[in-house]
Amino acid sequence: MNPTPLPPLLVADPDEDMCAHVQAWLTPYFQVACARTLQETYYHCQQTAPIILVLDAGRFPDGRGIDLISPLREILPALWICCYTTHNGIADKVQAFQSGANNYLIKTITRERFILQMRVARHSILTRHTI
Repeated sequence: MNPTPLPPLLVADPDEDMCAHVQAWLTPYFQVACARTLQETYYHCQQTAPIILVLDAGRFPDGRGIDLISPLREILPALWICCYTTHNGIADKVQAFQSGANNYLIKTITRERFILQMRVARHSILTRHTI
């Protein structure tokens, strides 16, 4: 019997080290890819349709992550978008949720809580698709 393939997840963060950490944390639960620019993130989402996007809401070389949420929501309405950022301001959170983010996590969250949040999101998504 073939094992069930891991669901795809994309980490979009301009920080190479952060991408590597998140990828290592989530590899047991997802097929993880990384993008370091907004253009690369958008292209990857179009091509592979991940079930979850972990998106740094802050600065990328080509813009702000938070500004990519609405365009991605238009092409992938079922995509679970989790902002993972150092920005803890109310205005940033409101903008993220109004743009279509499903979750907003601050990068000071523990590794265990972050993994748990992604596993809960995965369960919610996969359950929604199988009912």
